[in-house]
Order: sequence, then C-alpha cells, then structure tokens
Amino acid sequence: MVQGRMPRETNPVPGEKPGYTANHDSTGNEDYVRTSPINPLPVNDDATKTELEEIKQQQIDLNAKVEATNTRLNEVLDVKGEMQLTGSIVAQRGLAANKPAATSVEPGTTYWSVDSDPHGNEIEVSDGTKWTVI
Repeated sequence: MVQGRMPRETNPVPGEKPGYTANHDSTGNEDYVRTSPINPLPVNDDATKTELEEIKQQQIDLNAKVEATNTRLNEVLDVKGEMQLTGSIVAQRGLAANKPAATSVEPGTTYWSVDSDPHGNEIEVSDGTKWTVI
C-alpha cells in the first residue's frame, strides 16, 4: 500500500475503473486501513460524547437516590416506642390492655404484647375483624 493513497477494490467489474474500498485513516498519517466489522469506522463526535457523559451522570445520581430510598424504606421507623412502621406493614407493641380492637386497624397490622409475651413469641396479626397469634 502506498501511503497517502486510498485502497481500491481488487476485483472490479471487467472494463470499469476499480472503486475505493471502505477504509479510514486510523492515525492521521494517511495510512488508510480497510473498514470492517473487526475494524469498524471510528466515530468521534464531541457533542454525542458530552451528552452521553451527562446521561451517565444522571443515571448515577438516580441510582444513588433509588438506593437511599430503598435504605430508608428498609429501616424501622419507631414512634415513641409504641408503634413501628417497617416497610408497608404496621407493627404495634405495648401492654396487652392497650391493644386496639382488630377492627380499628388495617388488615396485616401486627401487635406484640410486651407485658404478657416479653420474648415476642406470640405476635398477633389483625385480619380486620380479629387478632390471630402467628
């Protein structure tokens, strides 16, 4: 290959001038190389690169916010030691005499009587009508 000359096809149609092959100058020194799936045409677009970097940063920021939200949702929120919210299930605890009526709480609410069951072995769950030991 002669430097500065773009390569032409090696098997032109008989009687026609050989066409130029798909190639590119890979170093800027006019050393043209064939473009192929193994050696694709290089693309250098600063505007696209800048936009992609901005999108990547937005994705990183969004991932951090999602992680922070998930962490917060997985924490136990304790309100005056009387009620805990864990995820989306309300968990209450207190004296057995202070247990609310099963009909006054959302189904799925749990209650732990700290005075009658200090080890938490008999936690009760409301189905909206009655408390059941689980």
